Amino acid sequence: MIQPLKHKRVLLKITGEALKGRSGPFDKEAIDFIAQEIKSAQTTDTELIIVLGGGNIVRGNQLTRDVGIAKAPADMMGMMATVMNGIALQNVLEKMLVQTRVMSAIEIKAVTETFFYRKALSHLEQGRVVILAGGTGVPGLSTDTCAVLRALELDAQAVYKGTKVDGVYDKDPVRYPTSAKLIPKLTHQQFLDAKLEQILDVTAVSRAQQDKLPIVVFRIFQKSNLLRVLRGENVGSLIS
Repeated sequence: MIQPLKHKRVLLKITGEALKGRSGPFDKEAIDFIAQEIKSAQTTDTELIIVLGGGNIVRGNQLTRDVGIAKAPADMMGMMATVMNGIALQNVLEKMLVQTRVMSAIEIKAVTETFFYRKALSHLEQGRVVILAGGTGVPGLSTDTCAVLRALELDAQAVYKGTKVDGVYDKDPVRYPTSAKLIPKLTHQQFLDAKLEQILDVTAVSRAQQDKLPIVVFRIFQKSNLLRVLRGENVGSLIS
């Protein structure tokens, strides 16, 4: 028997690294898998908002560190990378007949709609997947923080972060595969005290704590995991 849905409207944050290929910014198999998971989620009544990172293409802090580009323009370049990711995911989803809209905080009329929360709400109410690109449009804020802020702005009941690992660990599970332990449930404050910023930006978690917004971290590259999370099953790690 299908369990009742936990949330009516959620924001799914997907790290840009999830789309990355071995020799380029995109991997067809990865993006097709993610799109299929999103399509499966459309069988529920959950309204889905998506925020994509841009790390598969470029990260602002890396441009500043490695190339010497000033922080503000480097961050803007990172935000534009999320627009490219949004367009790519939209294209794949629409080939699967999933109605999708990309809305950007950076105005690029030729390829996206400009983000306006009332219009975003209208798309959601019509059953469309809404991909929010361009970050917040303001340099200095991560896409994790953007995800939390947009979730609050659009009255989402939770943020789900899809990653390459099963959830929140006490140490890096890639570097310490035998000793790293999964933490299935923790409070926002416990997360902040543990200094696990490699998983989620601390500014994002602090703001989520302020507004009592739950965050679920889960492995997106496991078939039906997104659907299971949307149904309220115990998948990944819950920060609340």
